[in-house]
Amino acid sequence: MNYKDFCQLFYAAHNIPIAYFKDGQFISFCGYPDYFSPSIRIFDQLSASNKIITTSLADDNCYYGLVQLNAGKDTSLLIGPVISSMLNEEIIHSFMRAHSIPSGQKNKLADDLYQLARVSYHQFTNILSMAFFTIYRKKPALEDLYSIANPNLKKDIAKKVSHSSYEAREEQNIHGTYVLEQQILSYVKSGNVAQLEYFLLQHVKNQPLSEGTVGDSPLRQAKNIFLGQVATIGKFAAIPAGLDIELTYQLIDQYSLECERLQTIFDITSLQYNMLVDFAKRISEKMTPSGLSKDVYTCIQFVNGHVNENISVDDVSNHIHRSRSYTLSHFKEELGFNLGEYITHAKIQEAKSLLTFTDKSLSEISNYLCFSSQSYFQNVFKKIAGETPLSYRKKTQK
Repeated sequence: MNYKDFCQLFYAAHNIPIAYFKDGQFISFCGYPDYFSPSIRIFDQLSASNKIITTSLADDNCYYGLVQLNAGKDTSLLIGPVISSMLNEEIIHSFMRAHSIPSGQKNKLADDLYQLARVSYHQFTNILSMAFFTIYRKKPALEDLYSIANPNLKKDIAKKVSHSSYEAREEQNIHGTYVLEQQILSYVKSGNVAQLEYFLLQHVKNQPLSEGTVGDSPLRQAKNIFLGQVATIGKFAAIPAGLDIELTYQLIDQYSLECERLQTIFDITSLQYNMLVDFAKRISEKMTPSGLSKDVYTCIQFVNGHVNENISVDDVSNHIHRSRSYTLSHFKEELGFNLGEYITHAKIQEAKSLLTFTDKSLSEISNYLCFSSQSYFQNVFKKIAGETPLSYRKKTQK
């Protein structure tokens, strides 16, 4: 395939900048202004996932996607930036800071950003899927397109949600989702993308939802549930976590309008998954200290996604393909505390969520989080949280 021609046609069709990367350099740009070129740092961040197709919310508050080409990892298409909300001062300043654009270029930058296509995260993943299909002549699997914490869970997420949760909603009229909703809010509010994705997949696989009737047809039911959830996520998770208020309301509006346009329950459940992950990713980017290296950021994401495994410092260093000494020293240098301490704290944060939102026993939680014994788990929890697990449960489940 002539990828230069593909880039030109893609930009003409979607008004989304695209770049062709080959042998260590970008050799074809389409849609980038003269004062800004695709960032190698953004490319490195996306390619670090080692996936054939991936997306990321970058420091500039824009989405980017990467499609690896047949020639191998050194040949790729970088797609973006894409803005998923109305342009505002925060996005402009974030873009300027991320790319070191001088203040004298602010007005020109604002004009150029205004010309970009504004699409939601859900729409952007569909555009990436179309690019993937054009290149490979097949649709990407959902577990390839979205970052699933457990690589062994090769399940179609949207299909699971559609066949499990909405079948239960149509057949039952009792309300049994409060605890589930609170746990989802907790994951989104903390920006814990990996655990959110794992939780969503495991829940719809093992415990179908039960909603009351809020619509006079299955399609209207699905839409009304979505509209209620996106408003709840925005107001009670995103804004309290520090996401810009105006940006949050714009996202609520945009997702609500897109939901109303959809005509199948399958599409709505896919949008629902995208919406939750989108908010969690934005909060995660807000909460992550600025200036983190790619290696340390990858360490954090790996630990967050494997709290239910007996992971060690060696596991983390092997994941980023670095030595143990390098991993330990850089993690401590950038964050001010040890990697081993972070692993323990991440497990205790998950324990807090399980104590609050489930009825699992202390023994079950201890085993799930791979502590050597229940007594050791209780001692570690008290040392970090300042109270026993049972005391914490009693306080948070009032």
